Amino acid sequence: MLEAKHRLAHSDEPTVRIAEHIRFSSATNFSTYFQSRAGQSPIQFWNASRQVSRPQGEP
Repeated sequence: MLEAKHRLAHSDEPTVRIAEHIRFSSATNFSTYFQSRAGQSPIQFWNASRQVSRPQGEP
């Protein structure tokens, strides 16, 4: 889970590649697992990490 969160927060790697890297059989299985553990989908986590890391004043 930490590896997935790190890759989502610090790269532009597609979710399908992250799922493959951490040995999930499909992106769907990864997304379901991620949502059950993190309480949000991988894309929601990705979006939230981008909002936090933006300097103030940037859209």
